[in-house]
Amino acid sequence: MKKNHLIWILTGLTVIILIAVAALWFYEPAQAPEGPGTDSYTQRLVHLPSSQLFQPSTVELKAGETEEENITLGTRGEGPGMVHYSVSPRVKAGYPKEELSWPDGLNISIEPSDFMAYPNETYISTLTVTATPDLSQGEYLFRLGYHFEGVEEGERWLTVVVN
Repeated sequence: MKKNHLIWILTGLTVIILIAVAALWFYEPAQAPEGPGTDSYTQRLVHLPSSQLFQPSTVELKAGETEEENITLGTRGEGPGMVHYSVSPRVKAGYPKEELSWPDGLNISIEPSDFMAYPNETYISTLTVTATPDLSQGEYLFRLGYHFEGVEEGERWLTVVVN
């Protein structure tokens, strides 16, 4: 076998290994099953080191309505530690760092958004999205932040669809 062929084979194997490692590194678990009562309800399962966070990734409602969804944290063996949830101003699709002004007529809150979490417990917070009757139809993209003291912190996307 020629030296050039051996170099190409080794380079190809190295690329395949790097792709496999990257795929495992950026792997996100499958979405949880659809919740009861709505066809458009989608949850994202976020794996904290050994705890689990279930949160909606999309909330659909009509102008003038209010929708409530659960954010569920199962701590498993993690904690104790303070948990804080936040909703950042909406962002432009494709430009995740470019913040846009908060739309008039749309309110998003999480209750409770700050609490102490202990090991092997489950905590449920309520995400409430309220749209006034004059809110324009469309999709609004927000960052839903989470911080579990001493365990994990990060952001996930929350899409609000107003029909």
